[in-house]
Amino acid sequence: MNNLVHVAYVYNANTLTVYFNGVQLVTWNIGLGSGTGRPFQIGASGPANQEAWPGRIDEVAIHGEALPASAIAAHYASWLNA
Repeated sequence: MNNLVHVAYVYNANTLTVYFNGVQLVTWNIGLGSGTGRPFQIGASGPANQEAWPGRIDEVAIHGEALPASAIAAHYASWLNA
């Protein structure tokens, strides 16, 4: 408990890639289409937020383009040295 982790999600052309502490963890081929009509959420999911994240979320960043793996690794390295 009380462990800090760096998690990054990158969505690019129907592919979602998850990075954990700067390292690629998994990639899924998904189609998000035009969305669900619900607002974008960080830390909760479902129509009534029934699946809420039990911890704290800090230093959220949303970029206008998909970042390459090298940029995710650089973000993690700067996060470690902050």
